[in-house]
Amino acid sequence: MGGLGSDALHSILNHMPGTGNSGIGSNGIGGIGNSGNMGGMSGMSADGGLGSNQWMGSKSTDIYSLPDPQKLVAAVEQATANFLNIKNNLRRVLERTKMYLSRSAVLLTELTSDIKVKYAELKETTKKHNRESAPHIKAVLAKKMIDLRSELRELIGMFEKIRKWQMTVTCSIATTL
Repeated sequence: MGGLGSDALHSILNHMPGTGNSGIGSNGIGGIGNSGNMGGMSGMSADGGLGSNQWMGSKSTDIYSLPDPQKLVAAVEQATANFLNIKNNLRRVLERTKMYLSRSAVLLTELTSDIKVKYAELKETTKKHNRESAPHIKAVLAKKMIDLRSELRELIGMFEKIRKWQMTVTCSIATTL
């Protein structure tokens, strides 16, 4: 046998005197032991993370090996740069979203005003229609009432669409962050 298998290594480390469940064999000292990652370092992944073999000087079964310091520092610097890029991108997206939410609030205010104006106009036209006795004027007012109702439904539909958009965006962001 060229070296100890990982099961045998974990067995030996877990049965060392004084280690118990929190000693070397269970990620207690230096995170070395049964982490399951290459290199045996706690919290590090085998896909190019800090615990991968690209920084290790020897085989992953050698519990006394440590990563190359320059490569480890480079990995930390790269992770920091990635974090800052993600943070800046998130900031830009949130600022753009805030701008769109502000814009939607303005649109809702304008739609509310337009709906009130159209409703008042419809109400006034309905009163005129009910007071009018000439059939041809009644017909013109009836046509105007139909057009006003149609415009009013359209405005209310846009209002509901924008309000639904607002709620979807705010609720989704609230659950994401």
